[in-house]
Amino acid sequence: MTRFRKILIGFSLLMMATAGLSGQNSAIKRDLIELPKEKLYVHHNSNMILTGEPLYYVVYNLKMHDHTLSEYSKIAYIELINDGSDVVHRQKVRLNGGKGFGDFIIPMNLTSGPYKLIAYTRMALNNGWSSVFQSDIAIINPYNDNQNKIISNDSITDISQQSKAVGKDSGNNTLLELNKKKYAKREKVKLMLNIPASEISNYSFSISVKKVDSLFNGEMNDIKSEFEQVAYNNSTYDVKTIIELPELRGELITGSIKNNENPGSGLYNIQLGLSIPDPVNPIIKVASTNKNGEFFFNINREYDSDKAFVEVLSPDAKSYEIAIDDANNLNYDELQFKDFKINENSYSNLLERSVNNQIENSYIEVKKGSLIALKKELPFFGSEFIQYNLDDYTRFKTVKETVIEFIEGVRLRSDGDNSAHFEVREEGEYNYNNVPGLLIVDGAIITNHNNLIDYDSRRIEKINVIRDRFYYGGQVYNGIIYAETFDGNFYNTISLSNWKRIQLFPVNRVKDYNFPLYLNTGANERIPDYRNQLFWNPDLQITETNEVVFYTSDLDGLFEVVLEGVAQNGELISMKTYLKVE
Repeated sequence: MTRFRKILIGFSLLMMATAGLSGQNSAIKRDLIELPKEKLYVHHNSNMILTGEPLYYVVYNLKMHDHTLSEYSKIAYIELINDGSDVVHRQKVRLNGGKGFGDFIIPMNLTSGPYKLIAYTRMALNNGWSSVFQSDIAIINPYNDNQNKIISNDSITDISQQSKAVGKDSGNNTLLELNKKKYAKREKVKLMLNIPASEISNYSFSISVKKVDSLFNGEMNDIKSEFEQVAYNNSTYDVKTIIELPELRGELITGSIKNNENPGSGLYNIQLGLSIPDPVNPIIKVASTNKNGEFFFNINREYDSDKAFVEVLSPDAKSYEIAIDDANNLNYDELQFKDFKINENSYSNLLERSVNNQIENSYIEVKKGSLIALKKELPFFGSEFIQYNLDDYTRFKTVKETVIEFIEGVRLRSDGDNSAHFEVREEGEYNYNNVPGLLIVDGAIITNHNNLIDYDSRRIEKINVIRDRFYYGGQVYNGIIYAETFDGNFYNTISLSNWKRIQLFPVNRVKDYNFPLYLNTGANERIPDYRNQLFWNPDLQITETNEVVFYTSDLDGLFEVVLEGVAQNGELISMKTYLKVE
């Protein structure tokens, strides 16, 4: 099979996968009717947290009818909302087999008061608030001048206005067993899970070990009680209520166009290009509109960029206006927030805890977990290209001169009116066929080649050329010119009048969580250890010994061990035990 045919077939499949809402929208909705409803649960480490402290979380995306992990949705959304219904923090989490995890630092500019932590998938939104996870979070900014909202002279009350017995194991704790109940500071803790070794692989667990708050003992959500209230009937979707397209293969960006210059013209099958100029994995996608001008892009690769560009791939692109859909259709005004109070006499304890956290943060480089690096993937055009590192050649003033002097198989052709475009001559051919090449610079499609022609070539690091016919956006290009600047921000130097710039928030990167290991008496002895959170593992992998090991910190007091998870048969696990540090 020739390279052209491979490229043509590959991009025909890409077009089928990411374009054409006209037929796919209905097809997706038909498929969605057959999919089970999803409901989310989030295991998070605390429901009372100070600004500047980390909030750790694990997302479990379960099928409502049997409580097994859902393999369908690939992206979950985490949001922190204040009692004014404003989203103050948002993250996207990649789901792997129905589970994903992350963390974030509570912003220092938040005021003390009640908040909500919510989680959802786009597919779950089709079932409304009943499939959206909600948890009440009390956030305290100890440096706010006015704490009247949370300070009370009365006895301490909690966020759920309920009390609970603290320090006693949960009544159904049949799995957790500590080697003892009392420990010294910086001592090794061994936690056994009473599960037969042959059954370990049947479970997906997360675990948190955190100091019990003496100020605030609000009731935490748990996965078992969360799903006891779920009805089992109507476990699939009603096509009449389907609003949100599910993210079954990756992240979706959806939107629509309208023709401002000719409102009566048809909007069907208009091609649009998406460019995410990520420094590691630049992403380029194509979509076609349906008869209503609606489109979507499916992104199934990891990226770190916080920006993207969408443009109409048409000579009359200036006629169109592009609109990107909102993140969701939720009405946050429907949320009900629960007030909480803390005793004024105990407020000084918060300041001490905040100081401890600042000390911990000052050693963050020593103690922090490590982000797992993005896996660099091949560019969408593959690996068979000719690369010109311009430092290996005589530098010329402009890209135009550079192309003329030594970029083989590429030329400039005039369009008249002081305009021109690049053309690429196919391998084995002696003549150009007057078809423009596809121009990409720093991961962004450049439809106006004049933006690069007179650009200062001293700012260009390399130029990659593919001298094969290439199918893209409903038309055939004779090759690709892919230029990379040293700064990687070519799009900031040109006019973006035909581009719709999108502010992205990338999918949360996976992290390895590190906690101190005091394997010998001299290890880190000069580094203070004021951890409230002794241990956190969002994806607990049990060894053959069924043993979890962690170490206490320099803080004394009562610590709560919380194990949550789900078995392959849908059994829900939520268990607690306690240890004391003296």
